[in-house]
Amino acid sequence: MTSSESKMVNCPSCGQSMKIKTSFGEKISCPACEDVFSIKDGQIEAKKELVESKKEMKKEKIMGKIGEIKNIVKGGKGASSRNFEYENAINNFWNPDGNTAWAGIILVIVSLLGFFAGGTYFMHWTEYETIVDDVGLVNLEGVVQTDEGNPLKDVEITMDGQNWTWTTNEQGRFYIYDVESGIREIIFNLENYEEQTQRVDLEVGRINVVNAILEEGDCGNNCEYIDKTFEVDNPAEVSLVLSILIILFSVITFYGSIAALRKSDFSMAAIGAITGILSYGFMIGSILSIVALLMIFSDRDAFESVLNTKKENV
Repeated sequence: MTSSESKMVNCPSCGQSMKIKTSFGEKISCPACEDVFSIKDGQIEAKKELVESKKEMKKEKIMGKIGEIKNIVKGGKGASSRNFEYENAINNFWNPDGNTAWAGIILVIVSLLGFFAGGTYFMHWTEYETIVDDVGLVNLEGVVQTDEGNPLKDVEITMDGQNWTWTTNEQGRFYIYDVESGIREIIFNLENYEEQTQRVDLEVGRINVVNAILEEGDCGNNCEYIDKTFEVDNPAEVSLVLSILIILFSVITFYGSIAALRKSDFSMAAIGAITGILSYGFMIGSILSIVALLMIFSDRDAFESVLNTKKENV
């Protein structure tokens, strides 16, 4: 291959200016379109099929852009309708117009209360999980009564692993201090009454309460045995489930508030108010949700009015 002078030429495909050497048989690639050409007699020898292929690609890109523009134009009316709804929601939030708008504002408050309540239950659960993992000494208290609710005095109380015996006072109450935590069996015994054994889980960091009801008679070898290790006496044990449910209901309530403010979906607004009742919100949220539900039903015609306006915009 012989050396020769360089000169400027234009790409046959895209017209890009580029510098080439006038050597026969040398290959060159366009920096813009990346097509590859041969040089012959100091000129670029363009392959027709490459040029045509490039033109077809450009044509397809142009037609694709035109199609996108058409789709945007076709969807313009729908977008205009949605913009109208959102503008209506914002206006109703800052300048409430009718019971439905006020109901929407109330549901926004309810959803926020629900989120806060759900977060509180979640924090309670995480704190509880830390407590139940602790090992140490615990306190225990309770009341022993007859099946008619009368307190029983001088009931003897024993516990496995302990050499002590405790008794109830005149009010049937007993207090046990500084015993090891964990699953324990507690036995209640009183003359002329059936003996009762309870299996309980004593936990550190909580008030452990064990109550008993004794029946008159002699149970012999068939005395009552109650397993309470699977019972939930502390609300913290279900705090995780409650927090998830409350937050879920709060999300639905928030969507219902948007539907009420937009006055676009009566069903969604009503469902939001109902779930707002279930979202708890420290009871205040439940009461406010009932008020919002009544306001939504009282102003149901507002949804139809907005629906008609939306059809006119379409």
